[in-house]
Amino acid sequence: MPSEPSILSVLQPFIGQTTHYTEPFPIDSGMIRRFAEVIGDENPLYFDDAHARTTSFGGIVAPPTLLFEWNHHEHGGIPAAASEEMRRRLSYRPATVRGVNEFTITQPLRPGDVITSRSVLSDLYVKDGRTGTLTFIVFEIAYTNQQGQLLGETRDTFIALPRPQEAAARGGTADLAPPGELTELVTELSVEQFARYAAVCWDFAAIHYDSVAAQAQGYYAAYADGPMVTAMLARQVSEWTGRRGLVKRLEASYRGMMFPGDTLTCSGRLLSERDDEEGGRLSEYEVWAANQDGRGVVRGTAFVSVPSAGTDAIGD
Repeated sequence: MPSEPSILSVLQPFIGQTTHYTEPFPIDSGMIRRFAEVIGDENPLYFDDAHARTTSFGGIVAPPTLLFEWNHHEHGGIPAAASEEMRRRLSYRPATVRGVNEFTITQPLRPGDVITSRSVLSDLYVKDGRTGTLTFIVFEIAYTNQQGQLLGETRDTFIALPRPQEAAARGGTADLAPPGELTELVTELSVEQFARYAAVCWDFAAIHYDSVAAQAQGYYAAYADGPMVTAMLARQVSEWTGRRGLVKRLEASYRGMMFPGDTLTCSGRLLSERDDEEGGRLSEYEVWAANQDGRGVVRGTAFVSVPSAGTDAIGD
């Protein structure tokens, strides 16, 4: 009797396949404000139009990661035909978790923008992990507005787990996060916050707000969507610059899960500074988030452009 095909063999024919999706309605200022609120970002650039008009942006813009998170299941992920092929040929539905996000922001998302995405399944590979053979699925997505202008790009790596994790496993890394050199951001996580983030992003994967659904897949409880923490890291680096910085790139590697009641500490350190092509300064930060045990759950790098002295402030 022939053995069951692997996820890799099922998805291999779909490498290079491109899909397009255009939102049926525009981004609005209420959506932007709710996203800022759920990550605790009080920068008036995101909700105070009178203030925002005094900045170099000339009006309200969105926090940097909203572009990549809004309705992301429509803008990327396994193509419908590939998903159907997996359902038909595999005897189980593999659990899929985020591995890495690499966000590049070309220009900010604004109220009235209509997002169109171009997504391609660009790579597949396998590695042996603690739970067995892991399949890594890589997507590259470009986002444009209604005028065809590039807003940003992302390279997203998802990990397909061959079987559900051990029941009640918290998961996570054994690595201790280093001591931070810059002001820390401390947040106690809650199911309410997870649910609010899911609602504002239009991402209703039950594992992020329903512990019964999460436990049915072998997880300890409902767990935070990794990019929610990445959004908080983006908020933090902006605050380190006095809200004058524009986040240009964020690279985040997800090392562990975050559950309701966990205390999340975001921190980091300045790695380098140099002149940028726009006449300001480009700062590179190492950033990370740790749980109450000091275990690193997100590690990454952020690049922030800060206008030179004498130019309009980006924040307040």
